[in-house]
Amino acid sequence: MPILGIIASSKLVASGSFESIATAVGTGSSNLITFSSIPSTYKHLQIRMTSRQVGAYNGSNRVYMRFNSDSSSNYDYHFLQGNGSSASAFGYANNTNCEIYNPTLVDGATANAFGAGIIDIQDYSSSTKNKTVRYFCGADANTADTTFDVNIGSSLWRSTSAVTTLTITTGGSNFMTGSTFSLYGIKG
Repeated sequence: MPILGIIASSKLVASGSFESIATAVGTGSSNLITFSSIPSTYKHLQIRMTSRQVGAYNGSNRVYMRFNSDSSSNYDYHFLQGNGSSASAFGYANNTNCEIYNPTLVDGATANAFGAGIIDIQDYSSSTKNKTVRYFCGADANTADTTFDVNIGSSLWRSTSAVTTLTITTGGSNFMTGSTFSLYGIKG
């Protein structure tokens, strides 16, 4: 029986709703996550991640993102970070990737603890706009290695190409088993 004129068998998707596109998991043997053949049927993309890296703390809990395998100096980014007692801000231009600060932990952190992050990619399929990225992430190692930051930031990929592939990598350490990267499409 129809409810308010909506046929029960039809699938309605509200503007702004999320649909799962793909999920990738760390295996401990690779530092690269790739999402390819991304459909152009959404307004925006979102990545939700929990992450931990294999190996001891080396001062870097960053991940790096590229679009369409573009490794030229077409990325700018800036971020704010705070750790409960101090705050700082940084900005960089003409980089070879989009740098995301502190969404991951390393092996020296408390057992079974993971960093977390949410990354939004705005108007990813537009052929007339450069691509804007914004993120919110953080990690708390609960150890003496001083990894306990919360970060917000944004990036710009200076390209009007539609995003069809994106890669996420570390500075060298592999993503530990249990790390999860979920890609969602947001309806416009």
